Amino acid sequence: MGNGHSAQDEYLLEAILTNQEAEVSNILTKDSTRVNAPLLNGMTNPICRAAYLGKRNMVALILKHQGDINLKCGGKGNTPLMWSAWRNNVKMVQFLVSQGADIEATNNEGLNALDVAIVRVSYATALFLKKQGLSPKPAEFYEDKLQVKFDVELFIEKLENEEQVHSFNIFYKKIEREEQEWLSKDLVIDPRETWKKWLTRNMNFEEPPMVPREDIPEDNQPHTTFYGKMTCYLNGINPYPPGHKNNPAKTNDTVDALDKSKVKEPDQELGRNREENKEDDLAIEDIK
Repeated sequence: MGNGHSAQDEYLLEAILTNQEAEVSNILTKDSTRVNAPLLNGMTNPICRAAYLGKRNMVALILKHQGDINLKCGGKGNTPLMWSAWRNNVKMVQFLVSQGADIEATNNEGLNALDVAIVRVSYATALFLKKQGLSPKPAEFYEDKLQVKFDVELFIEKLENEEQVHSFNIFYKKIEREEQEWLSKDLVIDPRETWKKWLTRNMNFEEPPMVPREDIPEDNQPHTTFYGKMTCYLNGINPYPPGHKNNPAKTNDTVDALDKSKVKEPDQELGRNREENKEDDLAIEDIK
């Protein structure tokens, strides 16, 4: 682990995880330097781990042993308060603030605890921190930092008004509606994508750029060029518009006879999954 305490560090982490307060106290009493020492090559430390796990008594014990309440850890450099906001643990956030945690501290990405709460759709935590004096940034600031897609503007609007929210579902309705509207369009791969971008995208296993057919000029429709047809076929998409002689039923399996020898069989799975990957600990619960 690089800090000379590998076995001891694992034991300390296990003691924190299993709420062995007496054992943790004994370890820190014997060697006070370990209270703020990094663990797992700096990925965590005693107080960050205890706060992340929501173990308030353990956090209190570590503070009693002169633990630094604003000690950062992890690649993002989150403080215990930020980790608690990340987990939407309002009680832990309240406790840390009551013990003097710096609510204005920022991590390596320039985010404070309120920003972290917003990114994680942790409304209850965000509301508490807002009432402590922090202010949310414009919605645009968070767009590229979201863990899952949601209506950031509505979230911030309700936060600014300090409204109580009883269900997080309201933050997803707009996104779901926009997604349905998008999928209802006649989507094709943008034939304006350059060969260089196409090559880079495929090397990185990235999704193809989809656009509504209606947004593409008539003389650049994907079914009018070999490149346009090829990129569509390779992703299991019919390049021909509905009603075209080569696509009378708007199916995905019509292959122009001229291109059968040039185009590989379409991969029916590639690029078809538009679902967001949500972490297990992001399950949204109603706020009572």
